Amino acid sequence: MKHSYLHRVSTDTATSNRNSQTGPSCTWLWPNDTGDSSGNQCDEFPYAASWERWNPKYGGAIVTNAGYSLCPIPRTHNRDAGILSGDFLTKERLLVGDPFYIKFKADPPNPTKCISPVSGRNVIGGPGR
Repeated sequence: MKHSYLHRVSTDTATSNRNSQTGPSCTWLWPNDTGDSSGNQCDEFPYAASWERWNPKYGGAIVTNAGYSLCPIPRTHNRDAGILSGDFLTKERLLVGDPFYIKFKADPPNPTKCISPVSGRNVIGGPGR
């Protein structure tokens, strides 16, 4: 259970890392499926607002090898989820470093596997790696 908790990072840290790491990795993996013209944004888990997203050596990294996952999803879905998670962090008054736990009420209705359409590209071998 100890590997199931996430830990909050500052908003500035999350934004900076998302812009410098997540965006470039998604663009590299899905050059036509992310960005303004696609209608999609890059979703990530663990969340950008968590220490675990930026530190792949945490215990949960054994699940994905990289320690996180990325997938282009509709911008509105990603925005709505971001608003909910931000509201949660604020409402619960979580400070930087505080642990939090995410449990989903139900499975997604139509789960799809997120695989890069660019042959041979994966996050581990992404830009600058």
